[in-house]
Amino acid sequence: MKRQALVIGINRYPLLKDKPTDTGKHLHAPYHDAIAIGKMLNRPQENPDFSWCVENLLSNDGETGNVVSANELRDAIRNLFLPNTQTPPEVVLLFFAGHGLRDNNGKVYLAHSNVKPRTGEWGFPLDELRQLMLESTIPRQIVLLDCCHSGDLLNFTSEDIEQWQLGGNRLIIAAGRDDREARGGSIPILQKDWQQIQ
Repeated sequence: MKRQALVIGINRYPLLKDKPTDTGKHLHAPYHDAIAIGKMLNRPQENPDFSWCVENLLSNDGETGNVVSANELRDAIRNLFLPNTQTPPEVVLLFFAGHGLRDNNGKVYLAHSNVKPRTGEWGFPLDELRQLMLESTIPRQIVLLDCCHSGDLLNFTSEDIEQWQLGGNRLIIAAGRDDREARGGSIPILQKDWQQIQ
């Protein structure tokens, strides 16, 4: 069974500031969490039948760290759910750790490194992710969102639910409710628990 994962961990947010003179609202855990998830998924030597093809999109620590651009984030997510290939995967997994932002109208976004809400640059909209999941023909989809307001992805309309029930299986895990900020912590996923959701 072909499995494809996109693992995103963004620590660097140089333009995300309350005031222009502030330092960016950088994070410390997402990069490291994404590395750990990627290693857990990519273990072909242990069990080739459960190995994943893992693409990493990472922004590491420090003032000189890499950044993840808006285009990189958008293209990687779109390509995961709508791959341009004759042999698409049977299972896809999206893991995102970073900032989740809510604009003044209540719309929620996955923040790329160069978000700048003061100029209207918020990130990748969760409603677009929801639509990609609906449009995708991949039968099994797993989405793990470790960011503030991530529960917004679960705000389905009755039409969405009817369409989602037509085919495929989806598992969505969100770090918090749509109206709440997520708090950091250390809750390790046990290997046996992880194998059960694969």
